[in-house]
Amino acid sequence: YNGEVVRGTKVLKTSGLAGAVIVPVNPGDDIAALVADAVAHGKPVVTLLFKGGGTYDIGSLTLPAGLSSISFTGDHEVSGTTALPATLNISEVRLTDLIFGKVIFEKVKLIGGTGDFLINLADDNTQIESYSFDNCIIKDYRCVVRIQKKLIKLKQIKIDNSILENTGGYGVVNVGGASVTLDSIKITNNTM
Repeated sequence: YNGEVVRGTKVLKTSGLAGAVIVPVNPGDDIAALVADAVAHGKPVVTLLFKGGGTYDIGSLTLPAGLSSISFTGDHEVSGTTALPATLNISEVRLTDLIFGKVIFEKVKLIGGTGDFLINLADDNTQIESYSFDNCIIKDYRCVVRIQKKLIKLKQIKIDNSILENTGGYGVVNVGGASVTLDSIKITNNTM
């Protein structure tokens, strides 16, 4: 503003999910237990906040029942070109519930094993709104999102402003069979 005159506007987007409870995660924490505690306290929408520069050895993660949406969000250690993301050594993320909202990964480095599927949907009657990867480094996966030959409905897979390294075998996204319904795949501004 210059007095009463508007001089410009800027739209800002915060990280995580709107209305989510923010759960800070420390290396060594039991993430499934942290999420289960939030759900038990009536908070089914969770943003997990990982400290930039930290390394988290997660392995295989099964998210508890009652969760409706989740974001794996990193904050950078410092700003600028020397910023370090949180590193998540994570082989896979599984959902317990068959009906789910959003799964978001943002500003994190995801490292698997070359035989790992980060997301592997393999249950009939699964309905998911979206999987999103924003500003991530994704490394060493056989496939990032695999949807097997089951009755599965998924609205969107989005990978934006990310770097994918040593990911293949089954491709970045693998959709199998005519019984899968996938509305859109958006892959924009990435380095592969």
